[in-house]
Amino acid sequence: MKKSVFTVLALSVLGILVLASGCVYDSLSSQVVVTEKVNVQFKEYRESPSIGSVVVIDTFKERLMDALEENHADLEDIETITMVAGEYKVAAPSKAAHDWTVSGVVTMRRQDDPMGPVTAGPATFVNMTSQSLWAAKGKPVPAALNSAGVAIVNTALADLKNGGDPRLIVEMVSDNIVPAPSPSDPLEFSWLAQVTFQVVIHVDVKK
Repeated sequence: MKKSVFTVLALSVLGILVLASGCVYDSLSSQVVVTEKVNVQFKEYRESPSIGSVVVIDTFKERLMDALEENHADLEDIETITMVAGEYKVAAPSKAAHDWTVSGVVTMRRQDDPMGPVTAGPATFVNMTSQSLWAAKGKPVPAALNSAGVAIVNTALADLKNGGDPRLIVEMVSDNIVPAPSPSDPLEFSWLAQVTFQVVIHVDVKK
């Protein structure tokens, strides 16, 4: 259900210090930009015009630590960590012979302890208006992100720098499905949603 893909881009800056004596000293440092993607899947079966699915994202720390290990870095080497994009696609479309359009919102809330209180949200994360399921079949659609939900994600990501292990809860709530599902024409499909975050890591290279 959860899968991560990351791309590493190394941006190196070389400083050359020339002293009056004519000696030249080279110093090399770099910023490694890691783009990490966390996937979650919603599975739907509805016989009425409403959707209310909940999934948990609890792999941010795992993905981050893998990226740091790959780049021989530690938490203290992180300069910035932010969410940069979100997208979704229909992974397993309805078996119906016709298309469906779905309107609604995806909300985000934070609850690090499954038995504890919600510490942030819920807030709107994604707005969805008349999204065709056929149009999103196997083709990633950029999400219409809402700043309130993104802020919850970014706060959670920032807490990773201090050793936190955030747990985010994503809920999809639809207020309109066309045509309306029924027992004789049920809506059945899977969404695959993706949250992309970027980490800038400072690395000192000793020569």
